[in-house]
Amino acid sequence: MGKKSKFVEIWYDVADIGHLVKAILICIIVAFAAFFIAKPLVESMYPGMAPEKVRVWQLVSSLFAAAAASGIAAALFKPKRVLLEEAPAEVGVIREEEI
Repeated sequence: MGKKSKFVEIWYDVADIGHLVKAILICIIVAFAAFFIAKPLVESMYPGMAPEKVRVWQLVSSLFAAAAASGIAAALFKPKRVLLEEAPAEVGVIREEEI
C-alpha cells in the first residue's frame, strides 16, 4: 500500500492538511473569543447603547479578529515551496503584443 499524502488541493493550490486545520482552528477560536468579549466591553464603555448596535460591534470586532488571526496563521505556517520566475527558454523568438 502507498503512503497516504498529507497534502490537500484547495483552489488550485496544495496545502498541508495539518497546518490548514490548525489555521482554521486558530481563526475560529480568536473570532469567537472576540465576539463574546466585545459585548461586555462595548456595554461597559457605552452604557445605554441599543442592543442592535452592540451586536454590530460584536460582529465587527470578530471580523477584525479573524483577519488578525489569519495573519498570525500565515506567519506561523510558512509556505513549503519555492517559486522561480525565469525567462522563456525560446531564444530568438520575438513576441509582439497587440494593444
